Amino acid sequence: FRRVLFRSSNADRVAAIAGCVRRTLRHSGMAAGQIRFAAIGGNDRAEADSTSWRAIDEALEHSRPQRLQIDKRITGDNQSATSALELAAILALHRHDADLDGQASLLVAQNTEGAVGAAVIRGWSRGSHRR
Repeated sequence: FRRVLFRSSNADRVAAIAGCVRRTLRHSGMAAGQIRFAAIGGNDRAEADSTSWRAIDEALEHSRPQRLQIDKRITGDNQSATSALELAAILALHRHDADLDGQASLLVAQNTEGAVGAAVIRGWSRGSHRR
């Protein structure tokens, strides 16, 4: 993990999430265009998902990483399980595809009280070429 930052509730949730993502990118030394996958964590409403994706689009400017979302029917209202599964899915993608070695992914987590966190991670494969 490179960096995790939290920001408390803000009247403009898009601005809060986008700001958190920008600071995380800056602290990790990554540019918006270097993000290959993005995940927004568990939300309790479709409107919150839409707001989160809008914030990520704003923070990553013209870059459009592949979106990763866990089906809420699997996790129900357990937001922490959703975030953990998103991390596992991103690491699994890297593990099985050497072409993704070292590429960056963005994870955003949030709760219903308005706390927001973001992390930039990199993954590597476990192919025979790795020793």
